[in-house]
Amino acid sequence: MASFFLWNIGSVEQSSQEGLARGLLYHVLEQNPTLISAVLPHMWQEAQNGTSDLRVLSDIETKIAFQNLGAVSTNGAFAFFIDGLDEFTGNERDGISFVKSLATSANIKLLVSSRPVDTCIAAFSSAPQLRLQDLTRPDIEVYINDIVRSHPYIAEYKFVSRQIVQELIEDIQNKASGVFLWVVLACRTLIEGFEAYDDGEELRHRVDDLPPELESLFRHILNSLPPRFLQQAAKLLQVCYTSHLLQIEPDISALALAWAHEKDMKISSLGDFTPVSLDDQVAKCSMLEGRLRSRCRGFLEIYPRVDREFPIVDFMHRTVFEFLSIRDVWKLDCLQIHDPEFDVGTVLAYMTCYRLYLSPETSDRDEGLVRATFRYIQEVAQGLPLNLTQLLNSFAFATMRPENDEQVSPAPMQDIVLLLAVELELTTFLQDHDLRSFNTRQKLKIQAASLGYNLLYHVFRKPLMLNDSAVQEGYPCSSTIVDLLIRSGCDPNESITLSGNDKRTCWTIWMQSHHKVDPDSSQIEPAEPSGYLDFAETTMIMIRAGADIAGYGVYLKRLADRWVRKVEKSSRVKDQERMTELWNEMEQAVVADQQEDWSVPVYNSDSD
Repeated sequence: MASFFLWNIGSVEQSSQEGLARGLLYHVLEQNPTLISAVLPHMWQEAQNGTSDLRVLSDIETKIAFQNLGAVSTNGAFAFFIDGLDEFTGNERDGISFVKSLATSANIKLLVSSRPVDTCIAAFSSAPQLRLQDLTRPDIEVYINDIVRSHPYIAEYKFVSRQIVQELIEDIQNKASGVFLWVVLACRTLIEGFEAYDDGEELRHRVDDLPPELESLFRHILNSLPPRFLQQAAKLLQVCYTSHLLQIEPDISALALAWAHEKDMKISSLGDFTPVSLDDQVAKCSMLEGRLRSRCRGFLEIYPRVDREFPIVDFMHRTVFEFLSIRDVWKLDCLQIHDPEFDVGTVLAYMTCYRLYLSPETSDRDEGLVRATFRYIQEVAQGLPLNLTQLLNSFAFATMRPENDEQVSPAPMQDIVLLLAVELELTTFLQDHDLRSFNTRQKLKIQAASLGYNLLYHVFRKPLMLNDSAVQEGYPCSSTIVDLLIRSGCDPNESITLSGNDKRTCWTIWMQSHHKVDPDSSQIEPAEPSGYLDFAETTMIMIRAGADIAGYGVYLKRLADRWVRKVEKSSRVKDQERMTELWNEMEQAVVADQQEDWSVPVYNSDSD
């Protein structure tokens, strides 16, 4: 069995024919690895021959793979479940044709779901069908009866007759067309009428006004919010929507959102961090739960997490996020934010800073939280740099907060902010500061540690943000920031005392940063071939600045050869040409230094 869920606002692979085909193949071959040689004979042969960089299947190869799968001898059959065919992007008829071609094999059976769009109805009209609304109607009736008939308004006050109640329930059932979420929202609207003591005619108007389409219902609910709640609702929805869109963190902390909401998400107030007792933290989350009900009408809800001390906030259903992703939906009057101080990226950054500030007293502190703050601040730097200085101050305060009531760091806050800006690689921000003067100062005393490191060390190892002994995989180190620091007086050959007798130069530390440059490393690699070009740029910048390359000739040759091979996979000719230039320049530097012979034979580092 293999399944695939098409999602039109996801990645290309989540909504395309290519992604659908590769997803189904993966599930089948993962469960039946003995079929790989028959279904993908050419890829199998390449793997057997030791090829490590296997190519992604072409469209023709994918088509042949499914033909091979349909022809394979088996005692059973392959069952494919494809959900959301109406969310296919690209040529719908090509996608439907691909799905129908799978069913031509006697070994392959399919179950496909779709909204009733014309192309799907026409394509599959002759196939056996089920209508979801027919199957869910009894369950919907049970749900409505549980919610509506049991309400005190009906049971105690008798303001409406049984006949009117039954008619309202039937109207909701008929308009729902089997969409359970629509029923939930409709019942909430009806309950609001009960709580307002509406009479039968007023309740009837409430149900009649509900649009039958889910998207229209969302608009109706937002437009019916009391004017005094509109700004708060729009801010809450935009923060949660942007958090999901950026995908920097998997969840939205209810505690952090409650704190930001309490301050009306005004940037001028968010930098004020004060300790909060555990009881008060719980109370803030409870307060937020009630305010989400009144401000967002159920669009946002609080969910407990068994692996966390505090709950999270999420959309009540993925369709709410999809609705907010519709083009121009944020131009609706009910979603307009008229607060000049509001910036959603800055709010998210402050929310993670606040969690960092509280983390010594909670179980929330981990490298992932620092990494998230890192990413949010970079988003702010690209969008609204005017907010950056105060945000960095707050980040420094949250990061440097001493535990166990130790004395706060005697280092000037502006110096800590500058060091953090270096570790965050905020190049534009740093260009407005005198880094050359900063390099000549004495060592800074921060808490128990003496940080007199070369600024290059802060870029490579990020000792303020992270534990200095930790392996910081996945953190970028761009050639742009290295070039700026070199031009500001940083010496790659400066010796740094790490601990005891352990002294190294920044050049040595760069060469030992395995997850960044080591050709034999199995650590994280750049997502794009151009990332290797940046590695080469960084290395060459340090060599031009006089890095001591004695003894590194053969190693640099292996690195350069690997980088050339990786960048060759880039579709950008300029990247390939630039990598060749750097390769030649590195060769000249090694030969001129007379330390190594660049022509020494080198093993293939991919198979060492």
